[in-house]
Amino acid sequence: MPALPVDLSLMNLPTPKHSPAGPKPFDQAAMRALGSSAVVVVGGMNMDITAVASQAAQPGDSTPGTVTTAPGGVGRNIAGNLARLGMAVELVSAVGDDLHGQQLLDACSRVGVGVKGVQVLAGHATATYLSIHSADGQLLHAVNDMAVLEQLGPQGLLGSSAMFEAAQLCLVDANLNPAALAAVFQQCPGKMVLADAVSAAKCTRLLPHLRSLHLLKVNRLEACALLSWPTHKLQTQADAHAAAQALVAAGVQHVVLSLGRAGAVWCSPGQSAGFCPALAVPIKSTTGAGDALMAGLVWGLAQGWPLERALAWGMACAALTLQDTAANNPDLSVQAVEELLRQAPHTVVE
Repeated sequence: MPALPVDLSLMNLPTPKHSPAGPKPFDQAAMRALGSSAVVVVGGMNMDITAVASQAAQPGDSTPGTVTTAPGGVGRNIAGNLARLGMAVELVSAVGDDLHGQQLLDACSRVGVGVKGVQVLAGHATATYLSIHSADGQLLHAVNDMAVLEQLGPQGLLGSSAMFEAAQLCLVDANLNPAALAAVFQQCPGKMVLADAVSAAKCTRLLPHLRSLHLLKVNRLEACALLSWPTHKLQTQADAHAAAQALVAAGVQHVVLSLGRAGAVWCSPGQSAGFCPALAVPIKSTTGAGDALMAGLVWGLAQGWPLERALAWGMACAALTLQDTAANNPDLSVQAVEELLRQAPHTVVE
């Protein structure tokens, strides 16, 4: 795909050149040797309350459907998926001293996610995420109460210093407050740091750290928020490539911009860019699909794959997650992803 022009005049960001002293290459052998702290995920964990309407919802009226409760949170979802893919992962987060908090800790332990870095805070409620979906699984409305994450500050992160030091890779989500984000980046000099933008409301917390990011995953709304673009400016695949290139120009090493059902675009330095289509699968819920995409990207990068191949793998992880009502498909595995890709091979368009 030819390089697309990028209008940087619409950005309220500098366009620095990449520092020659960037993150170290991903060392797969070192990652295997590091054991339980090979990957550290710092971000949100919450209880998901998911409502799926069984018919068209009418505003102001009660709609028949199903309501389920399951572990969630961007950071926890990604960590859980990485564990299911066989990666050693530690989660750094915070929960309240309540039933939901204990359920989340138990759920992490059951799938092999380390929780030594999760703080249990007395007097605070564990975070919750309430989402309402249409009968075809599309997200209609969502409200999150992540106030407990605001309590995860620099001092609290000091207890996880050994994990950061040993980790080969660190992944953060924008649920963290600005001070906590800054503390994470200070503890990860020279390491690969990946970020999930989480939402348009929170992604701008990452702006001071764009030049420290090895990879950033965003969707349309998040990309517009980071670039100070009106949302109507990002509609087509060409618009998405322009946005991804703009984020690379702003300092991010690699960008993946999800277009939902339409697939995703990627961009790297040197005007390298491409598109990866989504797999056509029956959708039960979109909750957690983006988190599965991110986990698949991490897994692919850990294999030493180029970004476009890692993205194809991540799209398959997302496709499996779309077919389950929970934020984590319990059947996600390397074998399940490989089988899905054999049944419906990906074509990566460059």
